[in-house]
Amino acid sequence: TTEIYTLSLHDALPICVALMYFWLRFVWAAHSILPSVIYGHDYFMAFPAWIAARLLGRPFVYDAHELLVPMPGQRINWRDRFFYYCDRFTARRANLVIAANSERARIMREAYGLGALPAVVRNIPDLEIAGCEATRKPAHPTRFTCVYQGDINLIRGLALFVEMMQYLPDIHLVVIGAGPHLENLKKLASQSSASGRIEFLGKVPRAELQPILQTCHIGLITYAPTDLNTIYCAPNKLYEYAHAGLPTVATGSQYLCSMVRESGIGVGLPFDMATPQALAECVRTTQALWAEFRGRCAAFLNANSWASEALVLCDRVSQLSCDERQAVNPAVN
Repeated sequence: TTEIYTLSLHDALPICVALMYFWLRFVWAAHSILPSVIYGHDYFMAFPAWIAARLLGRPFVYDAHELLVPMPGQRINWRDRFFYYCDRFTARRANLVIAANSERARIMREAYGLGALPAVVRNIPDLEIAGCEATRKPAHPTRFTCVYQGDINLIRGLALFVEMMQYLPDIHLVVIGAGPHLENLKKLASQSSASGRIEFLGKVPRAELQPILQTCHIGLITYAPTDLNTIYCAPNKLYEYAHAGLPTVATGSQYLCSMVRESGIGVGLPFDMATPQALAECVRTTQALWAEFRGRCAAFLNANSWASEALVLCDRVSQLSCDERQAVNPAVN
């Protein structure tokens, strides 16, 4: 059986105070529950998860969602520096570190001086969970539509997708998600000659995402390669789009572009070559090869499933739990 305990941040407190208070509540909750393994997700949970594991004498798993290692010469602010040191400190002391791809695992081992290479569990979402009927859908579901879903952050290069629409007069763009620059992107879209063909659906429930994506035709991905985390990104959007039968147009690092090209279900454009015109040409190419790319989605998903990643994860975590029981009771076989 599984019991779920929910802890939330106190929005009324300053973020630093709220985070520290959350960490204390997490450690206390772990002490009350006494789990067999402490599993810390993402950098902001690494340190309190290690504290809880240390106090309880339990194995500690650190699942590194982000790659916080700075590039040589890269200047980082005090917040990023704080979490980087927490990340390095806890990764060195974890019984198991998990990274989203082999490149991230290699970088973490070299930068943090880890004794073992982190286990690789790719960022493939579990899409076997059935969706529900979407309460919001694009206004023109029968027209050829590109869709971007995810964090609305202009640092990623999202403005390029709005700007490319002036070169695609017969195509619509749907934007799904929320983020710090949503209003900025809406303003940019309203000033575009293609404003009537750009639609914002906002943040939608997870269960409604697939039904909405299935009304579209091309999925868009962008990650401006500004640091190691974005250069070696592990986007789950590629799999979510494929599950909806959407070919992908992606711009970002050579690593991301190679991933998309090798998948056989889309077109990748290096970010240093990404102009609105070049992206529009990629969309046209994908539109021309749409049936071919779409036809490869099923094989791509069969070769890249959450089920295979889950086996790796469960095996490694189960081994830790078994080792812990053997340490407590050597007679256990």
